[in-house]
Amino acid sequence: MFSLAGWLCDALRQKSDQDLVKSRVANFVTGTRRGSLRLPLHFPEKVRALSKLTKSQLRRVVYWVKPGNADGLLLPKQLSTYIREVLPGGHIRTVNGCPTVHEWQQKEVRPLPASDWPRLATRAAWPSTPTITELLEMSRRGLTSLPMRKARYSLKWRVTLAQFNSDAELCRQVITKNVFGVRSDIKVPSKYLDHFSYRWGFLIPDVRRLPIGLCRFLAGQWIKAPANLWLSEKCSLKNFLRETPSTCITRSPKAMVGPW
Repeated sequence: MFSLAGWLCDALRQKSDQDLVKSRVANFVTGTRRGSLRLPLHFPEKVRALSKLTKSQLRRVVYWVKPGNADGLLLPKQLSTYIREVLPGGHIRTVNGCPTVHEWQQKEVRPLPASDWPRLATRAAWPSTPTITELLEMSRRGLTSLPMRKARYSLKWRVTLAQFNSDAELCRQVITKNVFGVRSDIKVPSKYLDHFSYRWGFLIPDVRRLPIGLCRFLAGQWIKAPANLWLSEKCSLKNFLRETPSTCITRSPKAMVGPW
């Protein structure tokens, strides 16, 4: 309970107080007794406010695993290893980012309105590689996480990796097309932070034209640690290029002008 509700852990530092709350909450939400939860008067006011909640409300506050829990919930190495054994192929993000980086970047960038969160045709989209808490919430909604997809085909006239590396505008278009965002616990060069907005553990690009340096940074993450990104097509960069015909890359004369 104290791992899932971080604010509760901050409010009650003494283990004896935590044990008392866990015992009383467990007895209250699982029992048949009517009335309200009883907590000591010397507890902080925001903790005693739990006594005003119904049983269902209390379950959601202290037990419900929410997607946002991932920002401060670090997976033990043993659990990460177990998850990779049970769900190989990159179903879940098991990499622990840096909480300090997350806290700093979250404060540095502007908040993203909920209405601007990436969406599918009928509902809000979920990250391509969810955390364990995001996966639990997805499972409640009947959604599943897929592994990294292999190339379905390889075009003869496709974008090559050499072209991607040498052509700045092509690189920009590929990144813009397939990268929705980067996890906020991954350090982004500070000079690019004003190109992002923050919401729910992600830095989401919110400018029309990304700097080529930022595109190179995101491409590096895509190659080395794709679980740190939110990808439209969950596949490696090489496989994405194999399926991208060179004719689909559009250019405008103005777009080609720039000090790369």
